[in-house]
Amino acid sequence: MALIIRALAPNTVGILTNRNSGRHDNERGQLALRDLGLQVQPFRTHGAPILVVQYDSHNLARRFLADFFACDAPIALFSGPPLSGKTTILKESIAARPPGLAVSVVDGAGCRADELLQNAIAGYGYREKLATQGEMLAMLRVFCRQQTAAGLVPLLVIDNAHELERDALEVLLRLEDFRVQQSSALQIVLMSGSGSASLLSQGAFSVLGRDSVLRFDLGPMSCSETIWYLHRKLQAAGCASPRDILSIERCEGIYAASGGWPGIAERMAILKLAADMAHGPGRPAIVPVKDSIEADSEGSCPRLLLTLNGEDVDTIDFTGARFMIGRSTHNDLIIDSRFISRYHVLLTRQNNEVLLMDLNSRNGTYVNSRPVMQTIVRPNDIISVGNYRVKFIADAATFAEPSSTTQQLAETIVMRSLEDLQNSDDKDATGILSIIQDKTGA
Repeated sequence: MALIIRALAPNTVGILTNRNSGRHDNERGQLALRDLGLQVQPFRTHGAPILVVQYDSHNLARRFLADFFACDAPIALFSGPPLSGKTTILKESIAARPPGLAVSVVDGAGCRADELLQNAIAGYGYREKLATQGEMLAMLRVFCRQQTAAGLVPLLVIDNAHELERDALEVLLRLEDFRVQQSSALQIVLMSGSGSASLLSQGAFSVLGRDSVLRFDLGPMSCSETIWYLHRKLQAAGCASPRDILSIERCEGIYAASGGWPGIAERMAILKLAADMAHGPGRPAIVPVKDSIEADSEGSCPRLLLTLNGEDVDTIDFTGARFMIGRSTHNDLIIDSRFISRYHVLLTRQNNEVLLMDLNSRNGTYVNSRPVMQTIVRPNDIISVGNYRVKFIADAATFAEPSSTTQQLAETIVMRSLEDLQNSDDKDATGILSIIQDKTGA
């Protein structure tokens, strides 16, 4: 059963990005990659992926979006948890549409009606500041009708749609009614981190109505698909024999801990590569893991001590392979605080190692007062999310501390490499903006 925590005090944590790598760190990471027979980083955390590997749910999602674009439905809800690959699939689908298509991307997190309309207008290339909601709706209506009359129905993408304010959802009903000769003059894709069924049953989203919204819930990869996915990425990076780097057994361990979600699997593979780099090629540093976590011996189960303002709130046993913290009810630890993202941070456990991954949270994750995107967690480390602290309590002999080289390499290769910075046109972490600019000639 998930533990639910209610926020009691505010906090002021700034938006963080972890992009402090320098030329030396990047060159060191690239040299270490070459020691493993890789020409480039196979598992990129920023910019365009080295290769888009398709799997069953990926293909079904592509078909769903293609069918949506081809029909007259005004709204589609595309759901999947953080690091599930939604953005990659949407980029592919947009790129396959006719050139000249007008696309606007809006972040729906905490977005009210006026902000939604203004940002949508700006996304279509208009910078006018309109005073009233009526003026903004009128401008969008004229724009959408003109585009539709030319044969290109505009697309509005709303990311983090599960965090839209109720008045913004009510405005969607007005946008849904844009028509040209009884056909939709605007198509809207709602990107959500929550499952479609549970989302549409919530009070605010009930204004949209279940029947008027097409829905697709992205699923994870199977174990065999995870192995194929990781090995194809390694091949694209120049590895002639992927099994020499990530054996079948090691890939099965990644699948067990990641749940088959692509972004999480890639970040776990990064950790394994970093460990191999630190110990030298041909010397796997991480013992292969099984599909499940074996029962801990008495007293050896790791625990998470949750505190607020120095006061103990609860202690939770970390017995499974994964433990997620955030505001959403789908987390293992639910903290109801506006400074904590719906899906904030993920801990994955593989026998004697625990990897922490920030799930692109709005206010970031800190370990021992240091901002991190991903790191190996050690006994007595303090994880900060919002104004809460989580202490990782574990037997030091069981959960061995990683070498400093392993830790540094794990951090280095998740940052942008020089090649990423030189070749990527992407100025936005979501990667959608560059596709839109290329298609519209902006």
